[in-house]
Amino acid sequence: MQAVVDSLLTNYRKTGQGKAVVMLHGWGDDSSTFGELAASISSKYSVLALDLPGFGGTQAPTEAWSLSDYAKFVSAWLSKIDVKEVEAIVGHSFGGAVSIVAVAAGVIKPRKLILLASAGVRLKRSLRLRALRAGAKLGKLPLYLLPANKAKKIKIYFYGKIGSDMMLRPDMRRTFMTPAEWDKYFGYSGKFRVLKRRKLGDVPGTHEGLQLPDSTVVHLGPRGVEHCSFEEFLQGQDFVVARELDMSRYAQVMMNVQFALSAQWRYHAVDWNCERFVRWLLGEPADSPQVTGWFVLAVAATAIAIAARA
Repeated sequence: MQAVVDSLLTNYRKTGQGKAVVMLHGWGDDSSTFGELAASISSKYSVLALDLPGFGGTQAPTEAWSLSDYAKFVSAWLSKIDVKEVEAIVGHSFGGAVSIVAVAAGVIKPRKLILLASAGVRLKRSLRLRALRAGAKLGKLPLYLLPANKAKKIKIYFYGKIGSDMMLRPDMRRTFMTPAEWDKYFGYSGKFRVLKRRKLGDVPGTHEGLQLPDSTVVHLGPRGVEHCSFEEFLQGQDFVVARELDMSRYAQVMMNVQFALSAQWRYHAVDWNCERFVRWLLGEPADSPQVTGWFVLAVAATAIAIAARA
């Protein structure tokens, strides 16, 4: 089956009847990889297997896409084919990373998320993996002395030998490398990051948290100091990285984090809010730009009111 989604001719497979189960394939693959699995559950579910842009029968993007771009595309595709509720998303490899981002950002809200050998799930780096990474970097150097076509063939051969998908679609290499953005999204940056998202409900303003190098987040909320996962902190909201800090403050920051987690601190919008808390964790002056902004607005509003009465 086909549909036009965001100006791209999109191919997908639909089998069975019932609650929707969405299947997203891995890099260099297509929706046919789920053929047997889809057939086995089609008696109970409506199975929707998508060819992600650039693979199978779906047109490629005109520029390198990020994981967020793919996640938004999957959401737009579901809207296009009028699927309002999703029972489960099944993501394999690259499709798993897209699924994680889609669910974390809240653009798709399935009841279940099923990951099969998913990208975006970082395992501890083994000695073998570190050796392969180092060897790959050294091995690239002689390739610069060869003609481009010969260097490309050698790359395809060796990347295939070590199990990398990068050269399965050389024409989409830039899109594959863009999710080197993956580590930044999932938090494996090896740095401290100050994150901001919208406050929940109808409360105006932003909420801050400090993301630790292991991707978890420490923040001060109405329930006090919390240490949670990246996804739990986002609560389906978009986020921005306000700034990043290197590891030079690691010892000081982690001591402050441990102290904060053992303390019984409570949130107060003016005296001890999320911004002041993050700055204290980082060993910086505990100011609050939001509170300062509210104060300036209040003074301005008062001045205008007085002037209007005069």
